[in-house]
Amino acid sequence: MSLISWNVRGLGNPNTFNALKKLLRAQDPDFVFLMETKKKKKVMERLCSKLGYANCRVVERTGQQGGGLVFFWRDTMSVKVIDATLGFIDVMVLIDGKQVRLTGFYGSPETGERHHSWEALRRLSQLYPHVAWFVFGDFNEIRKLEEKTGGRLRPISQMDSFNQAINDCFLQELEFTGPMFTWSNGTVNERLDRSFMNNEAFAVFPRVHEFHLEVGASDHLPLVLDILGAGLPKKSGGRRRFLFERFWVKEERCGEIVKEVWEDQATVASNLMATFNKCAAELSKWNRVVIGHVPRKIAVLKASLQQFPIDVQSDNDRHQRFYGTHLMYALNDMFSIFI
Repeated sequence: MSLISWNVRGLGNPNTFNALKKLLRAQDPDFVFLMETKKKKKVMERLCSKLGYANCRVVERTGQQGGGLVFFWRDTMSVKVIDATLGFIDVMVLIDGKQVRLTGFYGSPETGERHHSWEALRRLSQLYPHVAWFVFGDFNEIRKLEEKTGGRLRPISQMDSFNQAINDCFLQELEFTGPMFTWSNGTVNERLDRSFMNNEAFAVFPRVHEFHLEVGASDHLPLVLDILGAGLPKKSGGRRRFLFERFWVKEERCGEIVKEVWEDQATVASNLMATFNKCAAELSKWNRVVIGHVPRKIAVLKASLQQFPIDVQSDNDRHQRFYGTHLMYALNDMFSIFI
């Protein structure tokens, strides 16, 4: 039993939609909460159907900026929508015969308006006080200075307001596995996305855990809530399926690795399949360590370019934008198989 929460930064980009499809295929969640969809209701309903989820609740964005929320779930799940606004979608579900409340939350991106988000959270906490409750999403705020690197220091008063709201709602944070920073623009990293639960939820689901995954296609990482504590889905034997990427052949080291493995006569003579497996393992290790996680790099690079508007005046900014843009397109072209 799992749930995915992700700020997708718009589903109009085919790369983002494909990344979402791959994520859902790999994790097979029962519930999905997406933020900043930037799509109309009818469009989102069609997209949900394409993703294999017949039931959804959509909150359209207002204006031409970001925004837009959607919560969708499988036919096998019993779900009742309690309320839905621009800042949250609140539903009641049955999990293992128990009533559980799930609230996908989106904190205001405007600092001056964020106190309205915390008041909304307090009001939500007063409903169904004895029901297991999970709150998750992009809160657009950090809880302590250690949750940010780069940029200006976050005012203590902002973090205190967020922490006070969490305390007033008697919520506790879920333990997580994965990178701490869930958002990055290339120079600034912050933990904006997270999950909370009340005491009733912890009593019913003591093994619940949160995972932060790197999939690219957004400057936010998706969260996976493993409600029953079963762990993330694994391929047979606990290993990921090996895929040979086309761009590897452009790298000299790729050929060297293959040659080294196949020149190891002891390995080849003992078992041909063992040689194939060793070759796959060595290539995967090289890709992970040297090449790195390309989709994330592309997403971070795109975000970093936003600080250099097209009509920049300084020569330095123009040069950085020029070289950054060309690097981004080169990476995207070379590694398009990833996305």
